[in-house]
Amino acid sequence: MKKQNLLKKAGVAFVAVATLGASVSAVAPAIASASVQPAYVNLSVNKIAIGDTIISGTGTPGDYININDITGKKVFATGDDLKIDASGHFSLQLPAGYAVQLGHTYSVSDSFNLKDVVYSFAGSFSVDTVKNGRTTITGKGIPGHYININDVTSKKVLATGNDVKVDSLGNYSYTLPAGQTFIAGHKLILSDSLNLRSLIQVIVSN
Repeated sequence: MKKQNLLKKAGVAFVAVATLGASVSAVAPAIASASVQPAYVNLSVNKIAIGDTIISGTGTPGDYININDITGKKVFATGDDLKIDASGHFSLQLPAGYAVQLGHTYSVSDSFNLKDVVYSFAGSFSVDTVKNGRTTITGKGIPGHYININDVTSKKVLATGNDVKVDSLGNYSYTLPAGQTFIAGHKLILSDSLNLRSLIQVIVSN
């Protein structure tokens, strides 16, 4: 009788182990085949000009893009309207009869990371390329206006109020304090102090 009980217990144990082994082997392929999420890529928007009918750029493949005309209070893409393709590119054809307008600021953001926003201003306010290690930032604006400059990445206000004035020829220039340089990858946001919606974002390049 004891032998039978032992055999029964052994049989139960064997079945349990066999079942467990089957479940492990069934799960293993699923784990092995799990898709790998692509590394996050900061948004980049191609320069826009007055009259353009397409807004395009690059970002993280598979993510969705929101595009808004902040000045005109229009939403061009939201939700799953615009998806970044497998090569990391996106492109939006603006509605028929609409084009990028003078003085308007456009915002482009990643719907999975709303803090990653790129602002583009269509007008006479512009910023020249900012490179790693440089100490000066330059651009063009409306003569007599003042420029605000912020390093969003390091959370520093570089220029505000009447620190940086656009000269009579429409040029402006700002130099960092001694010992400081612009750092690659940092996000800078500039605006015209007399038109705070005229936001331009610049990523410091290598």
